[in-house]
Amino acid sequence: MAKMVTKKLSTHENLTLCGLEVDETMWHLHGNILTEYGLASNNHDRNIGNLLPLPKIHWKGQIHTTVSAEAIKFAMRRFWQEQKLSLNRTVNDENPDDIYHYKDANFNPNLYVDDDVMGYLKIEKAQKISQSNRDRETTSDDIDLQSDDSPAKEEYLPKPKGKGIPRKGALDMSRAISTTPYDRDVLHSAYGGKKDIASLHSAQFHSTHYQYCFSITPDSLKVRERIFNVLEGINSLRRVGGSNSGCLYDFSPNSLILRWTHDSCSRHLYSIDAKHDDPTCPKLLKRMQNGRIDPTEVWIAGDLAEGFEMEGVHLFENPAAAIADLKQKMCADLGIEQK
Repeated sequence: MAKMVTKKLSTHENLTLCGLEVDETMWHLHGNILTEYGLASNNHDRNIGNLLPLPKIHWKGQIHTTVSAEAIKFAMRRFWQEQKLSLNRTVNDENPDDIYHYKDANFNPNLYVDDDVMGYLKIEKAQKISQSNRDRETTSDDIDLQSDDSPAKEEYLPKPKGKGIPRKGALDMSRAISTTPYDRDVLHSAYGGKKDIASLHSAQFHSTHYQYCFSITPDSLKVRERIFNVLEGINSLRRVGGSNSGCLYDFSPNSLILRWTHDSCSRHLYSIDAKHDDPTCPKLLKRMQNGRIDPTEVWIAGDLAEGFEMEGVHLFENPAAAIADLKQKMCADLGIEQK
């Protein structure tokens, strides 16, 4: 059997080996986050009678619970609102009919952080078609189906069509997936006061960590400094997917992996293994050892950094300290004056 030979390569050498041209002015930030361990009842699925179910997926052959990327971004917007950043959409818990309050229906990614980082979809209403256009050629897609008592086909005008004008957000985020399979825990309770069949309810719970990933390219932002708002938001997430405060679950990082690189691919998505304590990342370690990821591009913090051994990796006990250190590197590479 031939001996497998590995050689550590820089990101530039790796991409060149694949026949790709490397733009050394283009930077990308890839992250892998592990939340704290806790009793989770987040981001409920649609009710089944009086049962509040957790959304679930098949993952590595077993059933795991999951939290949507939209729920994580919603919590990040709450944090930005508390920090009094310039937001187009603010959260209004006092009015369920206007929980998202829009300042500008036309959107403005230059002015608003959320329009820039998370994107938007502007809907333009259909314009009423004038009578003068009724004689143009129509297709079956343009006319309504006739009923027995409807006018003749030629009396129909083409249906006006609206359109959506999307702007993709710079922040790509994955679903959060539980690090342990769902064990079918259900807790039963009842509302106060007089009891009847409507007051009884049940909710599914899961004792676990969650793991999710993100990627963002600062050059995709109208204001590149907003990449730091993303990092600050991730470090301070709470109340993810829990609108009624029925379950306090800490979504801040127990551990994090950040990679600041010219490589547009993360190459370490869902690379953390954790059941209860002592998280590890054998997948990431292997890829640094065989040269697929340059260790000098990697920042590791939290419980994962304890006892981690790999030359060149930036290790920190505190995720906030890792973010502060990486921010200095990012400012230097992007030519941003650090505040």
